[in-house]
Amino acid sequence: MGEEKAPRETSKAPLLALKPDHPECYIVRSQIARRSVNEWEAKKSGSAWMTSVNADFLAKWHPVVNERDLVGLEKLLAGDVTMGAPPYWDRLSGRPLVHHLLGLIIHTIEDFTYHREWHDDSRENGEIALEFRGHIGELDIQGIDLISLNERGEIQNLDVMIRPMNALAALRDVIAPQMAEYLRNIAS
Repeated sequence: MGEEKAPRETSKAPLLALKPDHPECYIVRSQIARRSVNEWEAKKSGSAWMTSVNADFLAKWHPVVNERDLVGLEKLLAGDVTMGAPPYWDRLSGRPLVHHLLGLIIHTIEDFTYHREWHDDSRENGEIALEFRGHIGELDIQGIDLISLNERGEIQNLDVMIRPMNALAALRDVIAPQMAEYLRNIAS
């Protein structure tokens, strides 16, 4: 058997545009990440491949979500965090508003679990995509959290995509009245 060859430097295609069989990808424990030649050398030498900012964040994030820890959740959000959530056209901004909505979501989706992770370790700050599943009543729900971290390892931007449409509508129907009440209370 011949020695494994390092991948050649090619395009700088975005992480999520690459297919698992693309020559710039390695699949490691269901994680897909684009590799540069230097990262390949680190992998070959046995070095850890996930940047510490992503690893540190995920070590905090997963227990917070699993335990539905709203205090811990708030600590992971930047003060000026923004969020794109499926039922809203406009982005939500600011820690209090995003924290409240995320708290409602993690308490509403039953059996919420993450199944796959993608990390873009080529950037200075963390970039992570997390696939989740759960259900709302009898409806199965699947989605992706796209997370951008700031230099302090806090969530700077979160975009959430959810499918299928009937599960998204059910989630909206549960959360919308609670968000409306929250917004009335902070406005008065």
